[in-house]
Amino acid sequence: MKSISCLYCLTLFAFGFFLSISSVVAQNCSQNNVLVERFELRDVNGNPFSSADDYELGEEVTGTLYVVLGGSNSGNAYSTKAFFNILINGSQIGGRRSVCLSELVNPTFGTAIFAANLTWNWGDLVQLNGLLVRWFTNSNSSNTCSQITEDTNKSAQCFSEPEPIIAEIPVQPSLDFDAETCDPTVNFINQTFGGKPPYTYLWEFYDGGTLLGTSNEENPTFTFPGIDTYNVSLSATDADGITNTLTKPITIPAIDIQIEVTPTRNNESTGSILVQPNGGTAPYTVSWRRTDPVGDLESVSGISTSYLIENLPFGNYEVFVTDSQGCPGYVTTFIDIATILFNRMGDIKATLFSDQRAVGLEWNTETEGDPGIFVVERAENINLEFKVLSQIESTGYSDKPVFYKYRDDKLPITGGRIYYRVKYQVNNEVDIYTELVFVDLPISESKVNWSVFPNPTIGNELTLSMKGFGYHLGEKLSISLYTANMSRNVDFIIKEEEIDLSEMIKNFPKGVIIVHLKGNNINQSLKVLKK
Repeated sequence: MKSISCLYCLTLFAFGFFLSISSVVAQNCSQNNVLVERFELRDVNGNPFSSADDYELGEEVTGTLYVVLGGSNSGNAYSTKAFFNILINGSQIGGRRSVCLSELVNPTFGTAIFAANLTWNWGDLVQLNGLLVRWFTNSNSSNTCSQITEDTNKSAQCFSEPEPIIAEIPVQPSLDFDAETCDPTVNFINQTFGGKPPYTYLWEFYDGGTLLGTSNEENPTFTFPGIDTYNVSLSATDADGITNTLTKPITIPAIDIQIEVTPTRNNESTGSILVQPNGGTAPYTVSWRRTDPVGDLESVSGISTSYLIENLPFGNYEVFVTDSQGCPGYVTTFIDIATILFNRMGDIKATLFSDQRAVGLEWNTETEGDPGIFVVERAENINLEFKVLSQIESTGYSDKPVFYKYRDDKLPITGGRIYYRVKYQVNNEVDIYTELVFVDLPISESKVNWSVFPNPTIGNELTLSMKGFGYHLGEKLSISLYTANMSRNVDFIIKEEEIDLSEMIKNFPKGVIIVHLKGNNINQSLKVLKK
């Protein structure tokens, strides 16, 4: 589940970028024959957003800004021009903006008129301030928008609005949920934004096509029939009576099963699966069966914390766990063959280094015959889907222990438990596997731990930094810097923890600059203020 701190209209920020409008107020800018009714955020093609738009909160959106004019009479307004600032979450984006709304003709009332292209994150608070609209009133004049400035202009009437104006999108229902393992009672979290608050709500809870119940609460709690996947529909109606509906599947989590697998010797039944259930209510019932080749189903009851299934032959297996309340869990695994040849493996040990940037593996052979290859493997999930990290040649021909080491410095940035094993191949056969070992990494709050400093900048000095850069060492990173009026893109190969962006930023004007990073498993935007 995602937690986003910049929900639309949730918090009003203190602004330091308000336009000084003393000169505007000194003039007569209270005419109502032309005024701004609202600003709208739309998609890149100028179409209004709807509940069918599949954006996640915080996801970058490239779209457009439109203005809708109104007033008492549009028949005496020609060459109309608007001036304004754009703020996102309280920070001004780019410089002062202007847009020509009509040229030598009357402006159109009640119709959305293009004002600007804009990039923001879904759920951001987008506002405009310092709004000033000017127009000429003489239809016989050849005055154009280029002749309209913000300065005193006796031949042009004006309308001003000193207070911030929210750039609207239609009301957007959005929800999250908090579901505990094996608990059919689910807490729902309303994240609706857009439109004009206050909202009214209609929640509908479905099992397939069957309606189970409804709620009009903002953040309801609902009890489902059991542990399964259901559909939840949230309809939100804003103060203008506009309604949009979001339907989302939710899954109540079943029991989490962690397993550790030991391979079997060739033509023997010496494999095993260590089953460790998490969640639900003990005691558990553990059942298993071999699916390829097909074997009999077996089970055991009364398990409290873990159970070792022993004497297993080669093959594919299914393992089922049911808690005392009937809550299920399920996992599949594979018992491999480790044929014992001439070489014996000693203990394997995995150690997380003090800087938490690498894991050290140590193991040994008790004796060695023909030289072979050690294949170091790592799995990053409890399904034990192993991937090869490295291949290391053995010494060979020794009647004494031989010791080996390996350093894994490309750890998953997301953190969590990771598993290691080493298999020994001699003459293209799997000689033996080591035991399974694991290390618990610190769990990172973000998928990519990038930062920029100093922020705000000092002159043109700007550096991009990432802890754990070794995970992306040697990979390509595309860095884009942009504002509303300027952009620059450069590709780098990651070689060290810090990248100097001073050359990229030096020609940008003062203000907020977006730094966008894109690469293998990297997609992040950062904001920096250039002073």
